[in-house]
Amino acid sequence: MKLKDIAPSLYYFRFLFEEPTIEVRVENLGQKDRAIYGYIIISADIPGVHSGHLHETDHNLTSIQTRRSLVKALEDRAGGVDWMAVLESVSHHIRDYIMAGPPLEEVGADEVEELSWKIHPLVPKGEATLFYGDPSSGKSQLVALLSLVTQLPYDGFLGWRAERGHVLYLDYETTRATINRHIRRLLLGMDLEIAFLNYMRVSQPLPSLAQTLHRYVAEQQIDTIVVDSVAWACGGDIEKQEPVSEFFRVLRSLGTTNILVGHTPKNADSGKARSPFGSAFWKAGARYMFEVKGSQQPKSDELYVGLYHSKHNEGPRQEPIGLHFHFDGKVGPVTVRHTNIKAIPELAAGLPLSDRTVGLLLNEPLTVVEMAELLGTGSKTMAVIVSRLHKKGQVVQLGGGRWGVAQGT
Repeated sequence: MKLKDIAPSLYYFRFLFEEPTIEVRVENLGQKDRAIYGYIIISADIPGVHSGHLHETDHNLTSIQTRRSLVKALEDRAGGVDWMAVLESVSHHIRDYIMAGPPLEEVGADEVEELSWKIHPLVPKGEATLFYGDPSSGKSQLVALLSLVTQLPYDGFLGWRAERGHVLYLDYETTRATINRHIRRLLLGMDLEIAFLNYMRVSQPLPSLAQTLHRYVAEQQIDTIVVDSVAWACGGDIEKQEPVSEFFRVLRSLGTTNILVGHTPKNADSGKARSPFGSAFWKAGARYMFEVKGSQQPKSDELYVGLYHSKHNEGPRQEPIGLHFHFDGKVGPVTVRHTNIKAIPELAAGLPLSDRTVGLLLNEPLTVVEMAELLGTGSKTMAVIVSRLHKKGQVVQLGGGRWGVAQGT
């Protein structure tokens, strides 16, 4: 009998022995003084003796007396195995893992590596990315799309390069049917049949699910977790430091890439850059952040979504990204393509005046006076901006004093 594989984490361990095949899972790990406790679940496939679930019980992994009692119970049901050696190995590895703590490493001598991506250029690998915005801004559609991108049989959807993996979608706001509808309609729009996410409809705060999440991450090889949304998942007052810090501590312990959905404060000026609602620690905990804005007319099948990069710790912010979602009826395909947000007034608000000027001209030729009136600025200021855009080759002068966008802009 030899130990073939170990899947360790902060709250959950899985051991696989072979010759014969034995699986030992230890959950709900905790400590009191120097003792280590857990719930142990043992399965075995021993030809001619036993196959399947064997035994489970609360267990003190550091007590020899408790271990002997468990060995006797196992021998009564499945003899011929050195159960003491199995349990000694389990206890030894768990104790070493817990007592050792994080490894001590040296930094500074390695060659500089570029930022690794789960989905380029939106979701860095192994980090928490927060997408936040008003209700109905398209956040859930967006994160459903991002989740699906990691499951596609090809690279480069919308120009986004994605690393494939397994996603767990933690849904605090809707239902399985809603998320399934998002995913299936997006698949239809891509002309694909099958892709799926691991889904969990959740009501408990995320920190209270820590042990369950560690088990799922290990068993299902989850590498990306979606949390929709953090306001419900936090488990406390999201305007205070402590619950937000605990939320990010648990996420960090999982070792996954995390895609988070947040909201903006009520009555905030939609034309200006905003921060996510709640404690400043939401901004501190997320390594990458995008404000999400949406534009959709009543009864329209067209949803325009703008992504505005508001935080990046290691370099300049990206240019705003525009997406166009087209819904074919209530259950038909949803197609997605890039769009120029400068041409959509609701999404262009807050952009530099020069960008908003180009956006106006994408829709129709205008005079300097007309542009000034639409943008709420003076004619002299507008004339200076148009002159600069003209020198850059972005706008051209047309007849009747009107200006238009240069070809290729």
